[in-house]
Amino acid sequence: MMRILILSAPRRFLASADDAALSTRFVDSLILLGAPTCVSDEESQQARRITSALHDELAAIDPATADHSERAHECTVALLQRLELPSFHRDLLQYAMALHDIGKVLLPTDLLRKTDALTEEEIVVMRQHPVHGYEIIKGIPQLAASALLVRHHHERYDGGGYPDGLAGDQIPFGARLFAVVDAFDAMTSGRPYRRARTESESLAEIADNLGTQFDPELGDLFIDAMVEYDNL
Repeated sequence: MMRILILSAPRRFLASADDAALSTRFVDSLILLGAPTCVSDEESQQARRITSALHDELAAIDPATADHSERAHECTVALLQRLELPSFHRDLLQYAMALHDIGKVLLPTDLLRKTDALTEEEIVVMRQHPVHGYEIIKGIPQLAASALLVRHHHERYDGGGYPDGLAGDQIPFGARLFAVVDAFDAMTSGRPYRRARTESESLAEIADNLGTQFDPELGDLFIDAMVEYDNL
């Protein structure tokens, strides 16, 4: 079963003077997506249980993707420790990151478990997973406000991503953070057809793509947090 609300995340980051403004932007963006300002303990527990159950379903179908989702979730937990967010909004971001690839449960199993590079036709099918994930999440009241974060975590800041080709501020703020975390874990994880990059190489790749693939502000936040951790 997936670990939710991890108490001891793998990294602990330092706060900065800009974090209060970032916290406000995260909260405002979630409220615009329909997130309530507060929830009951029972509603919070329901969201946690649903997230864990969906992750278990993904793990049964595609263990590698489930492992990636858990690592990305843990990194998001650690990163959000830096920000002062209301507990429900923090949880909603964490749960959405844990489920960002849940749409893959609707893809062909042989495609998910393929060990060599995908063909162009297979890439087209694979790129439907954010849409499938959106359809799954939007129907769950406790998580519905995060559905667009799941749909748009593969958009690029310059508009060259998918599934909708959104750019800049058109992309939900949380989804722009997810894009950085998702890419970092993908780069630092090996595949049968390519080696894993080091953390330094992956951070350099993110830095080189600020303003194109990644939101400059959130990419900087992630890089700074990683550097601060290494200097502790």
